[in-house]
Amino acid sequence: MPEDDAVSNVLTGSTANNVVQVGSAQTVNLTMLREVPPAPPAPYPVPPAPRFFINRTAALGWLNERLETGPADPSESGPRLIVCRGRRGIGKSALVLRAVDRTRAEFPGGHLFAELGPQQHRGGLPMSDVLGRLLRQLGVDDATIPASTPERADRLRSLLAHRGRVLILLDDVREAQQVRWVLPNTSDCVVLATTDVSMGELVMDGAEFLTVDALDETAGADLLRRIAGPDRFTDAPAVARLVELCEGIPLALGAAAARLAEDPSLSVPAFVAELSDERARLTGLSVDGVPVVGAVFTAAYDDLPDTARTVYRALGLLPVAGEFDTGLLAVAAGLNPGNTRAAVETLRVRRLVEAVPQRPGRYRVHGLVRSHAWHLHGSTSPDDVARAIAGYQLAATARADRLLFPSRLRFTPESAQEFPARGEVTTAPFNASTALDWLDRECTGLVATIRSLADQNRSELDDLAWMTAESLTALFLNRRYLAAWYETGTLGARAAERAGRPDAAARLWSLTSRAMTDLGRHDEAELATARAITLASGSVHLQASVWEFRGRVLERTDPGAAVAAYEHSRDLNRQIGEQRGEALALFFLGRCLSFAGDQERAGAVLTQALESFATAVKGGPDVRMQARARAALGTVFRRQGDVDSAAGALSTALAELDAAQVWSYQVSILDELAELESERSHPELATAYRERAVRVRALLEGSH
Repeated sequence: MPEDDAVSNVLTGSTANNVVQVGSAQTVNLTMLREVPPAPPAPYPVPPAPRFFINRTAALGWLNERLETGPADPSESGPRLIVCRGRRGIGKSALVLRAVDRTRAEFPGGHLFAELGPQQHRGGLPMSDVLGRLLRQLGVDDATIPASTPERADRLRSLLAHRGRVLILLDDVREAQQVRWVLPNTSDCVVLATTDVSMGELVMDGAEFLTVDALDETAGADLLRRIAGPDRFTDAPAVARLVELCEGIPLALGAAAARLAEDPSLSVPAFVAELSDERARLTGLSVDGVPVVGAVFTAAYDDLPDTARTVYRALGLLPVAGEFDTGLLAVAAGLNPGNTRAAVETLRVRRLVEAVPQRPGRYRVHGLVRSHAWHLHGSTSPDDVARAIAGYQLAATARADRLLFPSRLRFTPESAQEFPARGEVTTAPFNASTALDWLDRECTGLVATIRSLADQNRSELDDLAWMTAESLTALFLNRRYLAAWYETGTLGARAAERAGRPDAAARLWSLTSRAMTDLGRHDEAELATARAITLASGSVHLQASVWEFRGRVLERTDPGAAVAAYEHSRDLNRQIGEQRGEALALFFLGRCLSFAGDQERAGAVLTQALESFATAVKGGPDVRMQARARAALGTVFRRQGDVDSAAGALSTALAELDAAQVWSYQVSILDELAELESERSHPELATAYRERAVRVRALLEGSH
């Protein structure tokens, strides 16, 4: 047909299904074309966000910003990888579900989702199953899903390469490789993972990390009220304590709120009293008999290697929750220190314990984890393990005592410092410069051990109890934790009497009278020193010490009798050539004389005491007592009207105590310096001393 005679037809409407137009045809074969099925809709299988969501504004904003934007660096070729990590039950999943719920429009290619952890799938979901699940969410038929894990990963990447922007959410990841299997090869996609493992190696894959922390007191209380209603939570102190016992963990707080909502007769104070028993805490946080919180830790425990399980169980045998060193845990676990350290590192990576910053070898365990670990042992701790722990603590405490006070009177034998563990003698995890800090950190656990030993009223444990109590006094003489001193000293003295050690009992009653006096228990202090005098009758050395303590008790009620007691102590110490004991008696005698108004004699006696502490004490200068004697001499100068000498002596004493990290005597010196500088018309200095005194008081009141 000529070109100018070409025919053009236009067909519209439903009749134009299959059309062939030709100018000339000899043979035409028409084949009905199969209709192409529409592409499956974009999947959005992510579970709904939780109804109750509290105080995650900053974290949610951080997540949203990263989900709503592309890669931080336009030159990046891979997907954006975000890892949300934190303790079990801390609310990681709730946070990411809330964030993802708001971003559907940002991911037109859809959301993909899989739960991997052992709590959802016994032993965790194999990655082959995870990849198969993700492929099915993209519409792939089971018949065409490859058999091997690598092939499934390849298929997933191929599909995602042409799908546009997709979010992949992996909940409860256990290993970095699980994340790597699903990483697409396009920068359009985002992979978001939650985990209670550190996942530090994913830094090499460009991961960005968000750590989810516990709720604070205000947010925790808000969550309780939202779940159980505001009327149940009117007792603010009890509510604050409930949040503390739940450690700010949303899962535990939710279980607590559910218990209260289901039992209207259960008051918050009564519930707090129930949960205060650490060993009953997980049971108390069950709902309808279901161990909601305990199940989380059971899943974590089941997922551990064998040695890490052994060490995890040993956490329940530690005296208290809080800080511990790996040496103590090795004793509790019955393992050598090397294996214990490796297992603890596994627990740290799984966020079941925490490393204490800047304190190598020290970790922290929370109460809920420790409670779960204890339950794994049944109703009681093995006696041999309890004795081993107490022996280790005694050895270290006795060593610290001798490092801090080489020459002081004590009855704990030198051999107590040596503790055989698995055929080896353990060494204390400190030296002379760090011994006091070690005692400070371990104080709560040592108090708990002494309490446990003494409460059992068993002769084979009484020696451990009184020796540990006597050695722990080294801490209280430097940092006056009066309640702990009173309790351990009283328990130790009674244990020593039961053990047939009147000398040790006399020493402990004497030492503890100081705590009694400072706590206002004057009658108890007089009875304690009177009891000590009776028990010390067989030793002149001990009598000299006891009479010194007797004088200190009498100072407030009968200064004249106190002076006589100090003079008797001085004479007894001279009789046996005990220089440090004589120096102590002189110090307290001089201070008492000054208080009674005899400044001239007080100055002479205190000068003699100062010289003795500086030069004549076996083992070197007693810096702590030297500073105290110098401060007392400063007070004498002030009472004599010599304010310049007073200021010099007091400020030097303060510097000596500061260098020795002894805080307990600084407050009185700072108060006196503030008054003195006011008298000298130095208001700026006076204010500085007052402010420093406030800080030191806060330090002392905030400890134990």
